[in-house]
Amino acid sequence: MFSQTVFSHTRSGRGRGCPRLEDDPLQSSEAAAAQRLFAPPASNMLAPGAPWRWLARALADLRALPLSNLFCGGVFVAMACTLEHFLADGAMMLALVTGFTLVAPFLAAGLYALARDRERGVPPSFSTSLVAWRSNFGQLSL
Repeated sequence: MFSQTVFSHTRSGRGRGCPRLEDDPLQSSEAAAAQRLFAPPASNMLAPGAPWRWLARALADLRALPLSNLFCGGVFVAMACTLEHFLADGAMMLALVTGFTLVAPFLAAGLYALARDRERGVPPSFSTSLVAWRSNFGQLSL
């Protein structure tokens, strides 16, 4: 069948002896499967102003809970200052980066918990945000 397809393309002048993909049903089904496999996932379209709304909500969270948010921000700044201090010591730098990489998701989970509680109308609590990782420990440990 393949040689007939090549021959018909050559005789009809439609090609240079190369079959088109749709002429061979096996190849076209494989190509369709590959296209489905590597197709990008469907996504929702965002309005152009969506990031500005997100930043406005983050600023509202910061204004509503300044101490909790500033504590977490202060910890991140302290981490950066500590890294900068040990910049010349490669072994210490590696240990600190590893440790900070492990700590950061737990702090972020606390910030997410504060924002979630505010959105739900539940009074947010700093002490609750410090242990927010307990409900998602399996996901954070990955």
